[in-house]
Amino acid sequence: FVENGSLLNTLKSFGNFPEKLIANYTVKILEGLEYLHAKGVVHCDLKAANVLTTKSGDVKLTDFGVSRRLNVMDEKTSTVVGTPNWMAPEIITLSGIVPQSDLWSLGCTIIELYTGKPPYCDLLPMAALFHIVEDTCPPLPDDISEDLTDFLHICFKKEPADRTTATELLEHKWILHNAHHVNKE
Repeated sequence: FVENGSLLNTLKSFGNFPEKLIANYTVKILEGLEYLHAKGVVHCDLKAANVLTTKSGDVKLTDFGVSRRLNVMDEKTSTVVGTPNWMAPEIITLSGIVPQSDLWSLGCTIIELYTGKPPYCDLLPMAALFHIVEDTCPPLPDDISEDLTDFLHICFKKEPADRTTATELLEHKWILHNAHHVNKE
């Protein structure tokens, strides 16, 4: 039972999240993505509205309506899937869907939780898609920490192969310094 509803509901009710809280949710989202990716599944629509939380702090990823199994997909896809402001450039350009596409969406979700809005929220969807493909990186909030800036720059690398993995992001210094329950063996 997910009595708290989505992170978007929490965001609307209580306002923007501080970095430490975002880091704690990010760990749980990354663990979910790590599991999905190990099973050959790409979520393709990660955003605050699709992350449900319980009173005990557990996180459930939802809305797998556009998710893709990697072993049944062609390398390239002929369909754009997801929600525009959270889409990775390779999905927009039909270059292929890979696990790292979810990491781009995670970066957008982190910005959404921190500012209350995803990147390019002031643009119409087609203009947002254009900027996602053409800009070096989505605009980052000015007041985030250096560690979070570095984390987001990894999520927003243009080439999916340069983005790393969910497993490696769990070891990033922003996570290790901010998420209180991360296992630091």
